[in-house]
Amino acid sequence: LITSIYNSVAMPQKSTLAVVALGGYGRIELCFASDTDVMFLVSTEKEKKEAVEVAKELIHRLFDNGLSVGHSFRSINECLEFRNSDIEIWTSLLESRFICGNKRPIASLREKMQKAIGGARKAGFVKSLLSLSNARHGKFGASTKLLEPNVKLSSGGLRDLHTVLWLVRGTGTLRLPRKSTQPAVVQLLNSRAIRRLLPAGFVKQPQRSFDFLLSVRNEMHRESKSPH
Repeated sequence: LITSIYNSVAMPQKSTLAVVALGGYGRIELCFASDTDVMFLVSTEKEKKEAVEVAKELIHRLFDNGLSVGHSFRSINECLEFRNSDIEIWTSLLESRFICGNKRPIASLREKMQKAIGGARKAGFVKSLLSLSNARHGKFGASTKLLEPNVKLSSGGLRDLHTVLWLVRGTGTLRLPRKSTQPAVVQLLNSRAIRRLLPAGFVKQPQRSFDFLLSVRNEMHRESKSPH
């Protein structure tokens, strides 16, 4: 649907723009009632100014077609700045996935992010991410044996698996993928990096747990018509 909408826009400036999936959509685990998070990405600030009307038109058409869209419009440099200013946006960029449009901006962003990840701030990133995780557990439950856990945010929930994904991608243990054809958590659990760290056969349990938790969350969305 998004690709079809992009193709239907008859504005020449759209040729500079990439449509990129973020969040659960980027990880290929979008649940029934979740927002569809997309980023419109261009290479430079000049291109951003030229393509702003294209981004507005795309957003309007996405909403008109019934999508609940979380959207942003950024240049490559704006994305790179989030490494030091906003860890939550930076982690969403770590799981970004190309949808349609111009491939050059997302390829360039991925290359520059990989170089930034290989820099000297790994320890600070890990500390910030673990602090974020501890705060979440403090709010939604730090025990894996809660009677009524938050399937996504409590200890042992989906977000803990996402945190492992961000840790390995955000420290360079696992390179940012050029192409994603399976859920990011599945790709993580099947990666050589994880299999080198964990005993043979251990990974099967988190794989089953991920499938179960995602199924439960989707069923809850289906029943309640709500993302929460």
